[in-house]
Amino acid sequence: MLNLLPNPKYCKTQIDIRVDIRSGKVIKTNYNKVNNFADDSFDCIVIFENNPSAFYLVLLNNPNSKFYIPEIPEMIRNQNEGYLLEIDNEYTVILSLTECGLFYGWQTYLQLLQQEIDYYTLVIDFPDNNFRGFHMDLRYGMPNFDRMIQIIDRLALYKFNKFILEYENRFQFKNT
Repeated sequence: MLNLLPNPKYCKTQIDIRVDIRSGKVIKTNYNKVNNFADDSFDCIVIFENNPSAFYLVLLNNPNSKFYIPEIPEMIRNQNEGYLLEIDNEYTVILSLTECGLFYGWQTYLQLLQQEIDYYTLVIDFPDNNFRGFHMDLRYGMPNFDRMIQIIDRLALYKFNKFILEYENRFQFKNT
């Protein structure tokens, strides 16, 4: 059973098909900003392809491995932030019509990495709400910069798209 937040609209697993989710050494993609979210912790070779059909990112064990780009599922064709994530024994593919959807698919992949799943998984998802925010009240103290980045990264992992800081009304203004 997968433990994903938020809970996806569609999820299929097959425990009889074993996979190694951490084995991807090559990323093939048509998204030229993939380094914005596939950081240095993923020691991968990135190969850019010119295929304008949809945004995709494929993790492969071998740059010569064969893979296919699936069709965009009907349930996400009209969803700006929708994505498909498929983890198979030869590859992992994330597919979306938008950059934002590709990013959210990557966040789901990161959640599955943390769970160390080892079986075939297909996830199709899109958000129920356009505004998914987190309110942080700073009147009790201000976290340091590194902690703020950790908080923002964790919120992104759970697909929040707004971060509201409340600092109160204690600014030192001078009367003029």
